[in-house]
Amino acid sequence: MNADEFELAANKTKLMEKKREAARLCLVDGLGYAEAARQVGLKQRQAANDAVKRVEREHKGIVGCPPGWECLTVCVPMGDAYFEIKEIEYTERKKAGLIVG
Repeated sequence: MNADEFELAANKTKLMEKKREAARLCLVDGLGYAEAARQVGLKQRQAANDAVKRVEREHKGIVGCPPGWECLTVCVPMGDAYFEIKEIEYTERKKAGLIVG
């Protein structure tokens, strides 16, 4: 998740500042729960885990992710890989009834 996506999703939660920062460290910076919790002064890694889940839930709602799906951010060069990934996305959305036509 990039920083802008995180801000949009986190702003929809009522996370306290330490938990919000721990979630950002995990989702944007790639830290593990224990390290993120330690850096912001949370006593348990579970607090960071819970915060991540809350932000991820909001992010899925923003991007329209159906139940049972996961959102991925993939950086690939424009070319064959990009078009293959977009085709997979289109096909799966169509099968799920999210695209008509």
